[in-house]
Amino acid sequence: MRRHARKHRHVDTELNITAFLNLMVVLIPFLLITAAFSHITVLDLNMPGSGSTSPKQAPAVQVQMIVRHDQLEVGDATSNIFSILPKTNEHYDFSRAHEVLKKLKTEHSDVRALTLLLEDDIDYEVVIQAMDNSRYVNKEINGQLIKTALFPRITLGKAPPRANESKTNTRRTARS
Repeated sequence: MRRHARKHRHVDTELNITAFLNLMVVLIPFLLITAAFSHITVLDLNMPGSGSTSPKQAPAVQVQMIVRHDQLEVGDATSNIFSILPKTNEHYDFSRAHEVLKKLKTEHSDVRALTLLLEDDIDYEVVIQAMDNSRYVNKEINGQLIKTALFPRITLGKAPPRANESKTNTRRTARS
């Protein structure tokens, strides 16, 4: 008879979730505070050969920035006048390149495209710096710095090979 009494004994127990709720109250704010919120930016680039412009509509000015391992070349490809900015202390002189681009923009305010030509094995960080320095310029308007477009349409391509010093070089260079 004892066995029978044990089988039918109904035990009423409560589920205690207080400790779990305390853990969640502490854990959720901690995770929200320490979470790295990332800002994803999408940059529309024009790749060579994907443009819909016809040869008849060639622009009067073709702004180019050529990133080489030892220098930057910034200028107008149609007139073949470039500013040569050598590397100093293993760093590219993007501030001077930005000044050259601003000068080109003041001379040709309707041009919005820039061709960024890269030699092989250029670091990704250098490419990003080149694009950042050529896309926008900070202008002071009514006492506030406003980011305005410099050359927002960027086309990527491969840099042309250097002309040997022994060959006739038709490219004129202007030092900035």
